[in-house]
Amino acid sequence: MWMERNIADADFVLMVCTAKYRLRVENRDEPAKGQGVVWEASIIYNHLYRAKLISSKFVPVLFEGSSADDVPVPVSGFTRYDVSSDTGYEALYRRLTNQPLAARRPLGKVRILPAKQKTEESLPDAFSLVQLSKTMSNPRYAEDIYRLDRTWRRASVIDRETIIIVVGINVISELLDRSVAELLRDEIDRRGAPYAFRRGVIVTHEGWYSEAEFIKDNAVIAIGGPKTNKLTDEFAKVVPAPGELDPKYPIPGPGDRKGFFRKNSTGLPQVGLWGKSANDTRQTVEHYIKDKKGFEEFLRMCWKP
Repeated sequence: MWMERNIADADFVLMVCTAKYRLRVENRDEPAKGQGVVWEASIIYNHLYRAKLISSKFVPVLFEGSSADDVPVPVSGFTRYDVSSDTGYEALYRRLTNQPLAARRPLGKVRILPAKQKTEESLPDAFSLVQLSKTMSNPRYAEDIYRLDRTWRRASVIDRETIIIVVGINVISELLDRSVAELLRDEIDRRGAPYAFRRGVIVTHEGWYSEAEFIKDNAVIAIGGPKTNKLTDEFAKVVPAPGELDPKYPIPGPGDRKGFFRKNSTGLPQVGLWGKSANDTRQTVEHYIKDKKGFEEFLRMCWKP
């Protein structure tokens, strides 16, 4: 108990290592000899076990005639001191009295470093990101991935000023309606610049409904006929209440061109644009973009001064 108490209370425990000491620590000496050392070693080993061998308490010390081979294995990786030389003795003395040979320099003032500027070269896989931005449906791909990599929140790339453009998911929609949607998206981005969130984002109708919790209150434009776009189909089936205007209206020009307009619960517009054919849909969208009573009024409702 005396050994245990003193080892626990000590700031340092010097382990004077000799060949005989190691034999007794490892319980390999003659039977009934060195039992005190065996007991001490057991206490030390348990301290090291609980500390996961991270300890500055136990210090191996060597005198003349001893070598590193005499240091017990559990502390063989610790700094050891050969006190038979003046240099070794002074090093031990410095450690026990907290007088390091090299004093730490005082902490300096915090330097204000410039923020890393986002460039094509600073982005991961910059070449591929630039190529993707030129070829895929999102021309802000590099910018968006830069923002999302730092936060992984939708709010990094969209807010309530962001306009959602919804297209269908069949082959015709992908080949034809999406191209028209990208034309509309590019025009939204052009007019919304330089504001970060005044932009268009294209999603499929499946995306619109699955993300409804997050984007249902955004302004939206659905492109493509009811047969190819579920949101357009929802708009086409709206029946006005008695005394209310029909939210569906014809778009000037040949063919069966239709528009739809209503406001959502937050007062932002919901619009549908479609025609009987993909070509009619394209011309409907082109007409809407040029129509001051159409697209410009839509944007005024979305983006307050």
